[in-house]
Amino acid sequence: MHKLSAPVLQQRRGINMQKNDSTQFAAVDLGSNSFHMVVAKLENGQLKVMDRLREQVQLGLGMSDDKLITDDAWARGLSCLATFGQRLRGIPTSNCRVVGTNTLRRAVNGDAFVKEANKVLGHEIEIISGREEARLIYEGVLQNASDPNLPRLVIDIGGGSTELIVGDGLYPTVIESINVGCVSMSQRHFGKGRINASTMRRAANNTLMEFHPVMHKYTQSHWEEVVGCSGTIKAINQVSQHLGYSSGDGFSAQALEQLSAHMQQIGQIDELGFPDLPSRRLQVLPGGVAVLQALFKSLGIAHMQVSDTALREGVIYDLHGSRHHANVQEHTMRQLVKQFNVDAEHADRVQHTADRLQSRAIHQKPLSPIDMQQMKFAAQVFELGWVVAHSQYHKHGHYLLSNSDMRGFGRTEQKLLANLVRYHRRKLPQQLEQLFNDGQQQVLLLLRLAVILNRDRLDEPDPPLDVIFETDRVVLVADDAWLKLNPLTTAELQAECQEWTRLDHLVALNPEEG
Repeated sequence: MHKLSAPVLQQRRGINMQKNDSTQFAAVDLGSNSFHMVVAKLENGQLKVMDRLREQVQLGLGMSDDKLITDDAWARGLSCLATFGQRLRGIPTSNCRVVGTNTLRRAVNGDAFVKEANKVLGHEIEIISGREEARLIYEGVLQNASDPNLPRLVIDIGGGSTELIVGDGLYPTVIESINVGCVSMSQRHFGKGRINASTMRRAANNTLMEFHPVMHKYTQSHWEEVVGCSGTIKAINQVSQHLGYSSGDGFSAQALEQLSAHMQQIGQIDELGFPDLPSRRLQVLPGGVAVLQALFKSLGIAHMQVSDTALREGVIYDLHGSRHHANVQEHTMRQLVKQFNVDAEHADRVQHTADRLQSRAIHQKPLSPIDMQQMKFAAQVFELGWVVAHSQYHKHGHYLLSNSDMRGFGRTEQKLLANLVRYHRRKLPQQLEQLFNDGQQQVLLLLRLAVILNRDRLDEPDPPLDVIFETDRVVLVADDAWLKLNPLTTAELQAECQEWTRLDHLVALNPEEG
């Protein structure tokens, strides 16, 4: 789509001039405590890790009480991403996924940080939900599991949230994310640097308050091993080994209690003096220990193994196995259709028409596979809001999609899908360019046309209508005889043209040339 006053929109910015290496894959994890990047190369059908970068940015520790990322944390984050961006040069965009977690989900100025960070990094950052984060963590842990088929509980203590996943072998069955982490707990309960029984107890109780609403899901589940991952759990394992509380194959509940008692005896974070543990990791260790103690006690955990792989490995393997990722999204869509009793037969009609219009359309720039997938998903659920009411159902659908648990979808993807459903009919938003990029505007138009052309909800031959995306306008070409036989459709197509033109996007039906 193009505005009357603007030339063809600029193509996506190319960060690097060098040739892309399609055998390389990269995953970047923007955690509340640390930023991580892993780069792997595809060799003989397998991913081999070539490079790892990590920096303890502590974005969450740099968030003020009003949920704003502070200037110092902002600068640390952008500096780290500039370094990461250099390493990502030459890796195709399709082979790279950048995910943001708890702090970027919660920060009031998180979207502004992401907008600036995208430019520095040279890749789009995707803010994922806590449950999607947990799914990817589980997949990452599986890559390092001695027996992937065992039922297991996986715990990942991040900076701002803790993910708990029960899996029956290869597939997660219980997934939750609770709003406690090593950074948030350390800020709240150990901000003055003191460690004693009272501060540890308050932090543990805080954890239990967050965990209690979902605890029954875990007490009723079965697992044969417990696996911990993330920097906090690795640090706990490292320190407990150094102190002689554990041997090397993870650590026990007793070792965790001994470590907690040792820290309380010392009494001050700055005096802990654990070797090989960076100062920034020390500052958040008490919060992590308190969170883990609470989970050990409430779930009766006797021993925890430690995994070297976690979210970023899950992201990169999920990216490489894109077919599996697509399957997760497809399953999510089928569940939504079933849960909200969507008329799947009519959704298929609309999807078929949108696909037919797209396949025959003349584009200045063809739609990307991602845009095509979003159009397919939007067609499947555009009537989702009917479960609430037929009146204003597009608004109800927007709300449901914005607030549903959608496994396999990042927050950006979920928001786009919700907006496509919200604006598939009636008035277009004044802030069109802020909600939809050029390709997404084309998707929106094709979806709106497909809905109009299927208003009678009957299986009929494809309508004789084609779409031409020109430099400064969109032309709808329809058979005149067919338009005369279908006056209601004609009126709706004309109204559609007027609606786009109202926003300075010229769309014309059978315009007279010359």
